[in-house]
Amino acid sequence: MLGDRTGRTRRIREAAAQVATQAGRRARADQERDRAALERRCRSEAGEPVRGRIPDGPHRLGEARAHVARAVAEHQAKLDRRAAAVAEGRTLPGRPPVPMEASSTVARARRVVDAAELVRATATRSGRSARAGLPRIVANTTDPQLRIMPTRKGFVQGYNTQVAVTAHQVIVAVQVGQATTDQSSFVPMVRAAQEAAALLHAGV
Repeated sequence: MLGDRTGRTRRIREAAAQVATQAGRRARADQERDRAALERRCRSEAGEPVRGRIPDGPHRLGEARAHVARAVAEHQAKLDRRAAAVAEGRTLPGRPPVPMEASSTVARARRVVDAAELVRATATRSGRSARAGLPRIVANTTDPQLRIMPTRKGFVQGYNTQVAVTAHQVIVAVQVGQATTDQSSFVPMVRAAQEAAALLHAGV
């Protein structure tokens, strides 16, 4: 296919189109993640409770700081209510709030800020922001069906191959796929092995 100039040119154009499509898909996903992270940060800065782990990215530190401010404000409100009740001679139910420096909620929120600041400082020192524009999408002009596969020794371009064997190491089913994980292959491989076993028992 790539031996002649026409086939080579056509495949390069197909690869370029494939890269452009994947890049557009990834850009839209990145934009959606950034939009959701910014929305979370704005809600947190407005004093609204936000559930779940703070997502990584440019808004992580801002949301973490907003979370600390909200935790400090909420605990300070408890301290103020208790102080006002004592001043008026009233007794409030429950245990009195601990001092601000002893609050586990505030301490936990501050640790999240420390971690976010460390991530930002590390990224700045390592120059990750300068390398953020490097291409992360590739297309193989020789075999367009190849995918980037993780291995114990790093990443390679290849396929994910599944093999089902009997107790005597007889191959009864084979599958070659593009998925980097094995989960999607489990049910098809089990069915293929069952069909092969049925044929063997039937003497076909």
